[in-house]
Amino acid sequence: MTPKRWVFENVYSALRRAASTRDRRAYFRSVSDHRINIGAGRNILSGWLNVDAKPRPGGVWLDASRPWPFAADTFSAALCEHMIEHVPKPLARFILQETLRTLKPGGWFRVITPDLNLFASHIMGAGDAADDDYLAFLATFNGLEEVNWCDAINIIFREYSHAYIWTVDELSRELTRAGFINLTAGRATRWTQPVFEDTEGHPRVFEREAGVDGVKMDALEAFAIEAMKPH
Repeated sequence: MTPKRWVFENVYSALRRAASTRDRRAYFRSVSDHRINIGAGRNILSGWLNVDAKPRPGGVWLDASRPWPFAADTFSAALCEHMIEHVPKPLARFILQETLRTLKPGGWFRVITPDLNLFASHIMGAGDAADDDYLAFLATFNGLEEVNWCDAINIIFREYSHAYIWTVDELSRELTRAGFINLTAGRATRWTQPVFEDTEGHPRVFEREAGVDGVKMDALEAFAIEAMKPH
């Protein structure tokens, strides 16, 4: 661990945690349409409460795996981009329940996560050969000489602190079980509800770290589901 990383992990994050109550109050005082970005990382969105267990500058500390310090019906929208795969399935269920509780009736939730169907289709020999551009990206992103689809599925499960990789059907079942309705599934970076326009940060990470078309690679790697809290 570099000295800079050590300071971030042990000093900056602790300071942000201590300031979290003040930061939340400041957000609610300054913004009228409350929206939450769960697991924001570097993707700090204007007008959103950008929360993370290890917040970056502009972010607010929140451990999403514990009860959230917000009243029911607080937020008009919620975004969870490339975060839910970092927690085990029981904690993911809890996050979905807290998201539903804190959304206003009629509020929308968008969740983006790597697509297990993509990797499984290639392992079973049914994938599209055009997807092999993703392998070149994955090699560059991870500093490897080459990557095949067997490598890719191991990377998506074992690297990046991932804990559970979802299919569209499995995550749709969990969203429905939590109480969401009007589910619409598509690819990452392709939104349907206007509130989610240009809210995703992963394409910029891919472009910065691997010099690729980040929108294309993220749409290939990950799916998105938008779902509504019932009125």
